Amino acid sequence: MSASGAKQAWFKVGQSADELGPQAKDGFIILPTPLLQRMFATILTTWKKRPSRCVNDLPGSVTHAATARTKEGHTMEALRDIVVVLDDSARSEIRLNIAVALAQQHDAHLTGLSSLDLLTTTRPAVQPRSNPEADTQPASELLNWGAVRPPDYPEAERQAAEKAERIEAAFRERLRFSGLRGDWEVASGRVSETVTCQCADLVILGQVAPDRLPPRGGRQVIEDILMILGRPILVIPYIGRFETFGTKILVGWNNSREAARALNDAIPLLTKAASVTILEVDPIGRKPATDDATGAGVVRHLARHGIKAQSARTVMASISAPDALLSYAADASADLLVVGGYGHSRLRELILGGVTRELLRHMTLPVLMSH
Repeated sequence: MSASGAKQAWFKVGQSADELGPQAKDGFIILPTPLLQRMFATILTTWKKRPSRCVNDLPGSVTHAATARTKEGHTMEALRDIVVVLDDSARSEIRLNIAVALAQQHDAHLTGLSSLDLLTTTRPAVQPRSNPEADTQPASELLNWGAVRPPDYPEAERQAAEKAERIEAAFRERLRFSGLRGDWEVASGRVSETVTCQCADLVILGQVAPDRLPPRGGRQVIEDILMILGRPILVIPYIGRFETFGTKILVGWNNSREAARALNDAIPLLTKAASVTILEVDPIGRKPATDDATGAGVVRHLARHGIKAQSARTVMASISAPDALLSYAADASADLLVVGGYGHSRLRELILGGVTRELLRHMTLPVLMSH
């Protein structure tokens, strides 16, 4: 049948096994069932005999794309966006030094961030009943933590803005000298609210010095950022020079969600460390666990990331868990401690004490925390 003999040709499976060949009827090509079966058998045999192709047989463009995806997957274990919080204290330069070193090591974008809260001279906001316009004495400072400053404070705002300009100039000069990409931001709101708006891989903060008055947000800036940010924070102690950083890393492990989060967030730093130790702190009399939740299981997990680590245990004899961690870190000459933050509620730690609060008060080396 010619193509012009029918407007449309269709294949129709015949029902009779006696029909041995195709027939044309009413514009249809009728294929008997045995013939159709032989056609499918031939197609299947040809498919099975096709030559197999391994990775080396693929076109160069395909293998190149696969290699690029593999390399891209490895580079994901790096810090690409770092934020450092700066102020007018002498320790701000130490934080900037560490931030610049990390940005250079990871080829990261570095953002300098400050807030007028951090740069404004703290003055008490609680006023005596007899004279609402007068300032209280410094003795009432404890009553003013978290209190909002009086609105008519233009001179302090002007001084804070001038400080911010000087810090920005120094920061931009450091970026230029180091050959780094970066930005600067200064905010008028609370520093904790400003930092939480940052989409960063790591936020670098400074420990509150005991002899430095807190900003109007009080001494809870670090805790607020840790709980709200959803990203790891790196807290730099208010004392110490830290000539090395991230070469000998100590990971505090207690099989908690917060510890697992901190471990995962620290992988970009762990991959570049010379030594990594997973430390478990056990109370006296507690039998060590034997499952994969122990430090040995963490070591195996890190090995799959190409990170060589070792596990260790220490016992709390007459000291607290934070002191045990810091003591072990000093003995091992660690230059970075990685821990989970606030495994218990902040209210419970405020009343009963806790590892996070004690570490933030008594840290002797940089601490990376995640919640």
